Formats: sequence, C-alpha cells, structure tokens
Amino acid sequence: MSRFYTNLLGRRDGLPGPMAKAEALHEAKQWLRGLDVERAEAELKRLKLDESDASRGERPVAGVAGSAHPFEHPHDWAGFILIGDPN
Repeated sequence: MSRFYTNLLGRRDGLPGPMAKAEALHEAKQWLRGLDVERAEAELKRLKLDESDASRGERPVAGVAGSAHPFEHPHDWAGFILIGDPN
C-alpha cells in the first residue's frame, strides 16, 4: 500500500505529479506482481522492516522457492480494490 500512496501523492521518482486513484492502485498492483526477491528485500529495508514482519505464515519473502516473483499470484494483490470515485 505504500506504493499506492506514493503514487497517489506523486512522490515517486519519475512521476510528474499525483496520479488518479485508479491509476495509482493499478500501477501499485502491477509493481507488486513484478517485484523480485531482491527488490522486495530492498523495499523491506527501506521501510525499516525485517523478513519476519513481512512473512506470510511460513513463507517469508526470501524463502519463496521456485519463484523469481514471490507476489505474482493474485492472492497477494487482488484483494486491493478501489471503491468510490476513481479520480
């Protein structure tokens, strides 16, 4: 969700300004789907979290075997929806 709010406020590098709500959410979901383990670990460090804070039961980020993109499955990103005005 931090990526969504960064998009919404236009505070991400390379953004010319704030994004519309629907566009900000869509980009954040696409970003999460394509996030690889190395970038996920870097994001945890940026947020000052460790793997145990971000683990999903017995499946911590670095322990996801066989997946270069640990959050590509819809159960990781499909639950984030926008209700109301998309702008």
